Amino acid sequence: MDLIKDFRKEKGMTQKEFAEKTGVSINKISMVENNKGIDIEGACGICNAFPKELEIKQLAIQRREE
Repeated sequence: MDLIKDFRKEKGMTQKEFAEKTGVSINKISMVENNKGIDIEGACGICNAFPKELEIKQLAIQRREE
């Protein structure tokens, strides 16, 4: 999912740092970035870590478009 990968890189974070910040496993972050999908738990973790910058709706729209 380019949205997550682009967002993470914009923040200057590695996948490990992003995983630690969001509480989502590095494996899930990698899967999301490689278009393997995201579960609701992972999406919530990411959005909760950056509430003013990302919304579940954005992730759902991006996923639907792929």
